[in-house]
Amino acid sequence: MVCASQSQPSDYHEDMRLGRPSRLPRDRYIGERTVAFHVSVDKRQNLFTSREVVDPVVGRLTRAAREFDCVVPIFCFMPDHAHIMLKGLRESSDLLAAMTKFKSLTGFWLYKMGLPCLQQDFFDHVMRVGDDWRNQALYIANNPVRAGLATDWSQYPFTGAVDCDLQDIVCGFA
Repeated sequence: MVCASQSQPSDYHEDMRLGRPSRLPRDRYIGERTVAFHVSVDKRQNLFTSREVVDPVVGRLTRAAREFDCVVPIFCFMPDHAHIMLKGLRESSDLLAAMTKFKSLTGFWLYKMGLPCLQQDFFDHVMRVGDDWRNQALYIANNPVRAGLATDWSQYPFTGAVDCDLQDIVCGFA
């Protein structure tokens, strides 16, 4: 079983036949863009249910985002998957590399701790230039409410942001 690996672009039809997400051209992940990622735990096992797991994972997310000049306007760690939005700060920001680095750092740590691994691939939604990414952030924030894990997004302990003010992002838009 692979705990973390880099998702490589491949032939679209082959990806669809195998049920893997296909990637957009590499340049769509570079620069002052916003991408929402969805990462699942292997076999959809419950993993992100305690601070002892989520806090170290958020630390790895922070490290990866900063290394590639990104911020995380919102993340939401559900028990068996995670929603992570990355926003590039500069023309040189590399959002796909940041996500790949996050998965690698997290995968190694999970393996070392004997915890369930993340699935090899992940899904993404690259926002078009001019799209208001805050709609997607609000959708992510309300994921625990839709799942019945909280009555209000702000009550869910595993939703947050890195180098952004989540309250301003979600409440300033709602």
